[in-house]
Amino acid sequence: MSKLSTVLEKSKIDPRRVIAASKKIEGLRPEDRRVKMARKLAKKPEAKDDVKELAAKKPRSGRAVSPPTLAAAKKKKKV
Repeated sequence: MSKLSTVLEKSKIDPRRVIAASKKIEGLRPEDRRVKMARKLAKKPEAKDDVKELAAKKPRSGRAVSPPTLAAAKKKKKV
C-alpha cells in the first residue's frame, strides 16, 4: 500500500473524483494557450515587450491524472 492509497481510503475519496478534479485543475484554458503561443512568438527577434512579458508566465501542464497513472501510484509502481 502506498501513502496515496492510504490517504484515499482513510478520507473515503473515490479515485474517480481525483481524476475528475485533476482534469478540471490541469486542463488547458484559453489563457494557457495564449501563454504557450506567446512563448513561441517570443523566440522571434521582432517580438514585442508585451509578448515577452506574457511568455514569462507559466501555463498549466495540460496533463491530468489518468486512471492507469492513478492505479500505478496506488500500487507504488513507477509513474
